[in-house]
Amino acid sequence: VSRIVTRIGKLKALTGALAEALSGVIWIFILMLVVTYGFAIVALMVFVPKESDVEACLAGLACSLKESDDCDAECIFGIMQDRWGNIRTSFSTLFFNVVLGDGISDVIGDTKLASDINVVYLFVILYLIMCTFLLMEAITGYIVDIISGAAYDQQQLDDRPFAAVARVRVVEWFESLQEHRSSKSGSSKSNY
Repeated sequence: VSRIVTRIGKLKALTGALAEALSGVIWIFILMLVVTYGFAIVALMVFVPKESDVEACLAGLACSLKESDDCDAECIFGIMQDRWGNIRTSFSTLFFNVVLGDGISDVIGDTKLASDINVVYLFVILYLIMCTFLLMEAITGYIVDIISGAAYDQQQLDDRPFAAVARVRVVEWFESLQEHRSSKSGSSKSNY
């Protein structure tokens, strides 16, 4: 496979561009983790009911929790603690259940018991828009930009006469040889 990639100029340019784009994609994923962390903090503050609210509900006072036959205030508090109780659980709920879509309807259904449904939908939709933009648009745009630049460079090289291309290849080979020798001499000096 490596012989095929190195012999065909367009494949070599494409694999080189993808390798170059990898570092930028990693930074985009780090940005996505930071966004998820921020949303996890907001979810922790907004969706987890305070224990005083639960006690008020149990005492029969005014209550913001939407109790049902299946679940009372303590049950809702437990569900919210399981989904949004700390940063780690909020983060995993957002990343695994919301972004990946695994159980997003359960998350919305459980969360609307403790918060206004409009707030829940607004929160989830904003988070999905941010993550979709980062995952789809930013990564795709970054990779396409790198690949189109590499393809343009390869096209410029293909348009040159044979002697000019040979000269460029010899210069590239000579520079890689010098880098190899300098790295080898640096490692051999450290052995003494």
